[in-house]
Amino acid sequence: VQVNFVDPPQMNLPTRSDLCIGDSLVLKANSHATLFRWSTGQTTANITVYKSGIYQLQASSNAGCRVSASVEVSLVPPPSSSLASEINRCASETVVLNPNATAVMYRWSSGETSATLSPQKSGLYIVTITNSAGCSSTDSTKVNFLPAPLVELGPNRSLCNGQIAKLNVVDSTGYRYRWSTEEKLP
Repeated sequence: VQVNFVDPPQMNLPTRSDLCIGDSLVLKANSHATLFRWSTGQTTANITVYKSGIYQLQASSNAGCRVSASVEVSLVPPPSSSLASEINRCASETVVLNPNATAVMYRWSSGETSATLSPQKSGLYIVTITNSAGCSSTDSTKVNFLPAPLVELGPNRSLCNGQIAKLNVVDSTGYRYRWSTEEKLP
């Protein structure tokens, strides 16, 4: 009688893996086994999962040698951002866009890859942020640089003591005023 010892099939299944919420994950046995049975009831070498949990796999060779492994899948939420939907600033002011996200990668629609962005012109700015698990989300803000109001009070005047001059602001719609006398009327 001759006895041959056969090694069990090898399997290369990670012990844990992250799954971004809303995505799917392919679990691969990476084995030369011929028979597979997952705890889900599936009998293929690879399965696609959509939720967290512990997935167990038993694999067998033609000789009947078995090996088992399991992988814990954890759901990971995408990073969140807190950009304002719209920002209005005077043309002379500086705007710094900061999504306030704990992310490892940032990609702005302007091509920048820094955590913050200082736009120089009006427009829609979109950022894609990615966390360490590879989960991504996008956020956007519309930046409006507003021109300074044009104030024309007319020519300089000389007044005698006690005389009153009336100053008028042309196109006072939408603006707030503060005169040197602290009055706030246009």
